[in-house]
Amino acid sequence: MSAGDFTPSCLEQTRLMARLKQPFTDPGSTELAAKLVQVLPGICKIAADRMKLMPALHGEFTLHDEVHLLRVTELMAKVMPERVLSNVLNPVEIALLILSAYFHDSGMIPDTKEAERTRQSGEYQLARQNWLVEFAGFSDALRLVEHKDTAAVDRDRAKRIVAEFEQAVFARFVRDKHAEFSANFVKQLLGEDDRLRIGTGHLSDSLALLCGSHNLPPESITDAQRFHYDKAVGTFAVNLAYLATVLRLADILDFDRERTPDELYRCISFTNTISIQEWEKHRQVEGWKIDRDAVRFECACERPEYEHAIRRFLRFIDDELAAAHDLVRRFPAPFTQYAIDL
Repeated sequence: MSAGDFTPSCLEQTRLMARLKQPFTDPGSTELAAKLVQVLPGICKIAADRMKLMPALHGEFTLHDEVHLLRVTELMAKVMPERVLSNVLNPVEIALLILSAYFHDSGMIPDTKEAERTRQSGEYQLARQNWLVEFAGFSDALRLVEHKDTAAVDRDRAKRIVAEFEQAVFARFVRDKHAEFSANFVKQLLGEDDRLRIGTGHLSDSLALLCGSHNLPPESITDAQRFHYDKAVGTFAVNLAYLATVLRLADILDFDRERTPDELYRCISFTNTISIQEWEKHRQVEGWKIDRDAVRFECACERPEYEHAIRRFLRFIDDELAAAHDLVRRFPAPFTQYAIDL
């Protein structure tokens, strides 16, 4: 299967939205689902519009935009058995899956004030100093910039290296922290949004928790860490542990030539002779299959370092799948109907 065959053209075409348009067993759920169908596209557009700013900060993720958000939403339906989507999940759980698919990467794009605050933080300054060790060429470039006898052509080249380093380090820090930033963004932007109010409850806290979860170690998805199996949202019970697991799997399974995962990008340094633009010519994934029988990716690797990176990333997928099955198997008896279909 290719990306074009799989990616819905809009949120309304996803299987999760299609389920919300169908009747539920009780009238209250059907009524709530009809309301959610009306408000979710507008809320999700906030995240989709924000993701359009990605190339300005993370140029290597030129297609890490609404295409990724739509694909994660649709992959969620592939991760779950049809019986879970049709008969187990309530409208609140489905809405949280859709919202988490759209907002889980929103922290990748800090605004100007957020970016400046991050750069001034002690945590960032410490990380920057540690990463200086990895980029020995930066110190040499900085000396060339500061030395008064440096030739103009060498100074210009050194300035470009320094600027690229500063951009790369900041982007790396944001990527490492983006799940936490996404959670904060959701709380600040949507915390009082009446469209997310469910009776006396509100979806923002649960959504923020899910957004923050997708970069946590799998063993952190526990009831003790607030990923409750029966979180009360209004009169609805929400299995946050299950929703977090589905988000994690759908996110990591969006591995296609249409998107360059972090793990593959890390094999290319900004000082490497292979530029970010040239990487566009070397995307290796030619097709894939994801169903209950197999998770399979077809790759044609032109360079051994790409094959090594891909195999490492696929082992990471295997580990995540194993952790997901282990987590679901340990659900308490009242929640064993929540299952993974891979």
